[in-house]
Amino acid sequence: MESKILSTIGIDPGIIIILMLILIIVLFILTVNVTMNYNRLKSSYQTFMKGKDGKTLEESMKERYTDLESVVKVVKQNRLDIRELNRKMDRNYQKIGVVKYDAFNEMGGKLSFVLALLDNRNNGFILNAMHSREGCYTYVKEIVKGESFVELAEEEAEALDKAIFQEYTPEEYMILSDPLNTNDHEAIIHTLCSHIGYCNKNNLNAGHPYGAMLDVSELRQGHLDTYAYFFTKVIDRPEDFPFHIKPAGTYAVAYLKGDYYDSEETYRKLFQWIDENGFRTGQYSYKEAIIDELAADSSEEYLTKISVQIF
Repeated sequence: MESKILSTIGIDPGIIIILMLILIIVLFILTVNVTMNYNRLKSSYQTFMKGKDGKTLEESMKERYTDLESVVKVVKQNRLDIRELNRKMDRNYQKIGVVKYDAFNEMGGKLSFVLALLDNRNNGFILNAMHSREGCYTYVKEIVKGESFVELAEEEAEALDKAIFQEYTPEEYMILSDPLNTNDHEAIIHTLCSHIGYCNKNNLNAGHPYGAMLDVSELRQGHLDTYAYFFTKVIDRPEDFPFHIKPAGTYAVAYLKGDYYDSEETYRKLFQWIDENGFRTGQYSYKEAIIDELAADSSEEYLTKISVQIF
């Protein structure tokens, strides 16, 4: 039977039937999709509620909150303990410099020696043991902030420099970020976040804070914020991931107390000592946090280690 209304407006009834069929198919697909989502949600809900009624679920959630509060308390206590350990270690003798020499022309075998012992603030003493045919004589000179109020002999000054600036480092393995070679803040933050995410995703974080590699040639031009790479140390040599080897050897080392970015004076003193002693350097400076925001409440308590390989 032909519709007068459709004839009047000039619409073919077949077109309407086709559109209604399409609409029915679309609605059917949406219904199937909604049903599948509902079933997945129902399955997840049943798994979550399995073996639990309202009361036991509430008790379980209270237990989890109690556990979280305990974790927070432990973290706060750990911070206090780390701060106390840092305070004690700051004044322990941890820098050593030894120089062996012949005190007298008639003596051989370099049986005399100078031993420099310093704490993290470069306070300590120098012990000079002079061996002769008649016996062994020892002298002690006090060191305050890396300096002596008494004139130092050549061997004593050498031992003091070794204690302050030199440190032997074994071979270390590092996971590197994408190359940077820029001081653009947004690029630095983006690269750092990507690097941390990559290490966490692949379980490559051994508990060390991340660090930064800076090109020595850039540093000597005063470009202190031009990073080459970020790195994360790993304990064992990675088998399935690209990595960088920090070579074993002697490094010129300085410690920066305070804000991570206030490194200009520290680098100046480090390179001055390197140049005065005629050392050559490796390509990179390694800058790594020893005490960071996880262990300290303010940037004044941060401790950063800066090392450059020397030859």
